[in-house]
Amino acid sequence: MPRSSRPRRRHVHRLPNIPMMPTTRNEFSTQLHVSYEALAIAPAIEQWEAVATIFNVVTLAIRYMPALTHEARLLNGGALAMQDIERKVAAIEAGNDTLKLRDHELAPIRIAVTTVDQILSRTSITALYAAWKEMLAMRAIEDAAA
Repeated sequence: MPRSSRPRRRHVHRLPNIPMMPTTRNEFSTQLHVSYEALAIAPAIEQWEAVATIFNVVTLAIRYMPALTHEARLLNGGALAMQDIERKVAAIEAGNDTLKLRDHELAPIRIAVTTVDQILSRTSITALYAAWKEMLAMRAIEDAAA
């Protein structure tokens, strides 16, 4: 068959699938747990941002994985709870000592933290890295628009 009559296959660049190593998973998980516990004990925007960033990255990493739809819903519930407490955390950090985070406000976040632990062993480091870069690009666009 002449070369010109053969259909050309489009080359799609794909990142290699690099599995999550136990030490990396433990570091990632430790950062999440420490940030969550700090948020629960002494609420501050810095800890809120750390937990929210991890939730966002993991959510972006698993959004095209149909096997993890239930976990994605649990993460979404934790993200919604994070949005609910954002103003309260800012008020507590500003010095309003009468406000405290209640257990019912922290419960969905705790569930999402546990879910992230389960997800980390089933995702690749490549997917998390691509999600991190995508989140940074979205933040840059958001900052440029502001």
